[in-house]
Amino acid sequence: MTASEVSHLLPFSDDTIRRWDKEVLEKQLGKVDLSKVQRLLIDEKSIGKHHKYITLVLDAVPSLMLKEDALNSLTMRAEKCCL
Repeated sequence: MTASEVSHLLPFSDDTIRRWDKEVLEKQLGKVDLSKVQRLLIDEKSIGKHHKYITLVLDAVPSLMLKEDALNSLTMRAEKCCL
């Protein structure tokens, strides 16, 4: 349920709901250190009927599936091919 939807059910603004949500997440998970983030992956996923979506934001660097040597090999082949 979005903050706007919750604000229609409770006598609080959606800004207040978002602030409370953030406070609860920070208490449960701790503050997120974004200082080392270099690339973001952003995707929207449908969660059920009626076009309800959730936005996923991930740090791209730790989620790389290729090892560094495989990436170097791929880069070298691309340079030979395209440059």
